Amino acid sequence: LNALTFRWDQHKGRSREQTTPLNGVQRQTILRKLAYNFDIESVPERRAVGFVRAELERLAFPAVEPLDVLREIAQFYGMFVQIRDNWGFVHRPIHDYLAAQHAVRSGVFAEQLASDSFPLDSRTAYAAVLADNATEVLLRILSRSETQDVVRTVREILLNEPDFNTAKVWPAMLQFTRCQQCGYEYDGWLLKCDWRDEFITAAGSRFLQEVIRLGCNSPSQTCDILVAYAVAELRRRG
Repeated sequence: LNALTFRWDQHKGRSREQTTPLNGVQRQTILRKLAYNFDIESVPERRAVGFVRAELERLAFPAVEPLDVLREIAQFYGMFVQIRDNWGFVHRPIHDYLAAQHAVRSGVFAEQLASDSFPLDSRTAYAAVLADNATEVLLRILSRSETQDVVRTVREILLNEPDFNTAKVWPAMLQFTRCQQCGYEYDGWLLKCDWRDEFITAAGSRFLQEVIRLGCNSPSQTCDILVAYAVAELRRRG
């Protein structure tokens, strides 16, 4: 957040004046909590003010005007702003990323992971990326039965190239793929396959190369499909 703010100010040639006693860490904490607690596009001003008032009391600033804090957050970061009579985040990805940051930092995501109660959405995908290692998150997600949601969430995780143990996740990817409907046919040396719910092509090139290595070491129909998509994607990227 500080880097984004600095680059924006530098580009626009502007400076920001603090109007409340809150420091940057406290403002950003409130911003993340707003993102986590309001999972909708915008909320009425009274709800936003009420939420910030409770946070100010927790921070021992009961005399600070909540609306001033909201305006200062909007001025400093430009992410949670006034929209007519409401307040809301200007970009959904930023909204979800900040919510995921709060979930990881507060320990909420670890509790959800332990109880297998996490949703299959962008927030979980970002939380997996923010975690020290995404291995356990990927294993838990790939064991779920909601195919479309699993594919969408895994694609978002792989797109951001987090650290995870490929050797541990590989069997879970194979098992998930075996349960999908995949067209598969050899025409001479040419493999023709149709995998509607694929997620491999969202991954970085290093992971795609690992898929090829692992698949070639243990050939099977499922491995052939994963390898074929990995090879095709690498060729597409040049």
